[in-house]
Amino acid sequence: MQSKLDAAIESLTAQFAARFRETLRPIRMVGKEAEFPVVTRDGRAADVAALLRALCDEHGFVPHYDDPETHQVLIAAERAGMYVAIEVGRGTVEITTRPADDLIELQKKFNDTLALVTRVAASRQMFLLGFGIQPRTPATRALMTPRAHYHALYNAIGAPIG
Repeated sequence: MQSKLDAAIESLTAQFAARFRETLRPIRMVGKEAEFPVVTRDGRAADVAALLRALCDEHGFVPHYDDPETHQVLIAAERAGMYVAIEVGRGTVEITTRPADDLIELQKKFNDTLALVTRVAASRQMFLLGFGIQPRTPATRALMTPRAHYHALYNAIGAPIG
């Protein structure tokens, strides 16, 4: 005969087991996005659009434009899971990796992309800063990447930056 304690344990065990799914969801993946100020040798903001053009022209990256019809503003370059983009400020580059199964794979993808971008930038006398803000170029509207939604945000905020 089953004791009250055994019955309670069985009941709790059944309740606990019922909380587990019959099938597992897909394993979650992890991606990374990092932004870096890009400067010239004298510490002023570099033109990240020139860096993106070099990635497209010399390294097989596919260009992405703010307006796919006019191709006036180059905003990103992509190749095999490497995505490199210009940010609000013309002197800031964003590096994004495709999601990876684990942190080791993610770090390799990111390091490979960062190494290529750093090498191409250096060949054009541009340098990625590991941290901080754009050190020498004043924050003016001219430093802003000419994308429609950035200008809309600027106009909505109305913040005078120069």
